[in-house]
Amino acid sequence: MYYVKDIESFGTGLKRIIDECDTAGVKVEFRMMKLGFAVVFYRPDISVHDGKSGDSNGDGYASQDTSQDASQDTSLEHRTASILEYCIMPRTREDIQKHIGIANRSYFSRVFLKPLLDSGQLIMTVPDKPNSRNQKYMRGQNNG
Repeated sequence: MYYVKDIESFGTGLKRIIDECDTAGVKVEFRMMKLGFAVVFYRPDISVHDGKSGDSNGDGYASQDTSQDASQDTSLEHRTASILEYCIMPRTREDIQKHIGIANRSYFSRVFLKPLLDSGQLIMTVPDKPNSRNQKYMRGQNNG
């Protein structure tokens, strides 16, 4: 990337990340992985799941797993709400997946579609034929 002028110089990015995080008071960690590395940013004193501080290791920072879980929970909640808003009109599974940006069919069905159907938040337009090619999904009556 240096040779095609996409970056200014070698090896300055990680140092700049550390300097900026120090300035902002954000804990940062670099982890070596099999196929590269990961940069982990810790947010100080965030509240997660039980409403208590995420300070699981006594240093004022939530653990990486807790921060990641909270982020994933927020994304799941956001996507679920987006599905329910989108399905005010009948929609196909494919349309719903595209709407929330999920490509994997089995993941979408397991994480989003099945729980929403089980809870009655979504209903099938052809309930007696769940695998119908004409199947669409729409908001259930309990969603206002």
